Amino acid sequence: MNEENYNIARLGMYAEQFINTELGKYLIERADNDILEAKDLLLMVNPLETNKIMEYQILGRSAINFKQWLIECIENGEMAKGEIKEYE
Repeated sequence: MNEENYNIARLGMYAEQFINTELGKYLIERADNDILEAKDLLLMVNPLETNKIMEYQILGRSAINFKQWLIECIENGEMAKGEIKEYE
């Protein structure tokens, strides 16, 4: 359990460091742009073009997932740090 918490905490720390790098900021900005683009495209697409609708949903959902995975990783890392401190 303790080793697992250390690994989770370390992963969270890496994710937090990553989002503060130039690459991390760039990828988050790209994800934000993809989300906005998907929303715009979904507002304009013909409702009968189901393949296009699915394409735009995948575009937006992929970007949302990317951001959510980073957030979850950081949050899990913080929780693991708290559990480690409780055991020490």
